Amino acid sequence: LCKSPNSPHDVEAVVNEVAVGLIGERLNAHVRPWRILRVPESLKGTLIESESSVYSLDKPVFGSRFLPNANLDYIEGEIPGIEKDDNVHHVPKIISLWLLCNPQKDIQILLEEKNEDSIWSIDHGFWFDSLPTPWNLPEVNEPCGRPPIPRIRKAIPKQCWNDALYGLTRLNAQLKDDLFEALPPEWE
Repeated sequence: LCKSPNSPHDVEAVVNEVAVGLIGERLNAHVRPWRILRVPESLKGTLIESESSVYSLDKPVFGSRFLPNANLDYIEGEIPGIEKDDNVHHVPKIISLWLLCNPQKDIQILLEEKNEDSIWSIDHGFWFDSLPTPWNLPEVNEPCGRPPIPRIRKAIPKQCWNDALYGLTRLNAQLKDDLFEALPPEWE
């Protein structure tokens, strides 16, 4: 899956993807592996049609690794599949990611069929309390909204929650530098 800074969601969506990707890596959360991909000269200027617009492919894009045989799920009520695969370890870390990165309406996961419905967090463009254009982010001194945390219907061992809390210790001031280093200068 690739996302362009020229898409109708603007550059903020791809910056959010990179930020959540970096935070997810630090937390050891189950977030799809990602990279910044340079557009080859032969593809620059290619027009991409989306549901609501047409945009050109000329800047580096955010790409996350495709997961075959996975089902997309928009989580609204409860977190599915906690008892499957290693999800008792994944879910607390994903919840940490939600609490840190504040998805307001767009919580999506993939359930990996070939791996006993292993849960993956995906599509982080509208996180950090953001909504589509005009990107009505709150002022810095205003409290952000609270992310809707879906219900958990299965017991998760205390050690799994402790592992998720330990992941928070890997968040430090270096994260900001790593974010700015990861962002392509072409995204301005």
